[in-house]
Amino acid sequence: MSATDLPLDREAMRLLAEIGFVGTLSGPVGATKTLFEALQQLRPDSNLPLIGLALNDLAAKRPDDAVRTLREVALKRSPEDAEVQAFLGLALQKAGQSAEARRVLMTVLQNRTADAEPHVRMAMKLLQSDGIQTPVPQRRETPWSEQLRATR
Repeated sequence: MSATDLPLDREAMRLLAEIGFVGTLSGPVGATKTLFEALQQLRPDSNLPLIGLALNDLAAKRPDDAVRTLREVALKRSPEDAEVQAFLGLALQKAGQSAEARRVLMTVLQNRTADAEPHVRMAMKLLQSDGIQTPVPQRRETPWSEQLRATR
């Protein structure tokens, strides 16, 4: 049985990634790298392991590596993913690329959808920590809300 034959649904993936995120932020540097590498093998279609690996790089004071992982792999795979964009903004800030971080984080705010709310809040806090006043942007319609409106 190969690693890709193991069942790992979206919720289990998110739970394991969240455990890894907590470990990355509270444990020894690099302690969760193996977990995120394993998750990447199990679910190569998911960005969560890439975000986890980037957080490991940030914890190890390697922000340029975190930027590279998020920009060159995760963002290329999912250019509209607010979660990837928010963490890329964080990595860019840590790498000293403030102008690029602001541009990426403002994109999160401008493309706001209901399912991106946690990442919108993250982007707003990161911008505010950089001294940027963040407007409360209007929420962009999601396809299901547009369909619901059409049936009324």
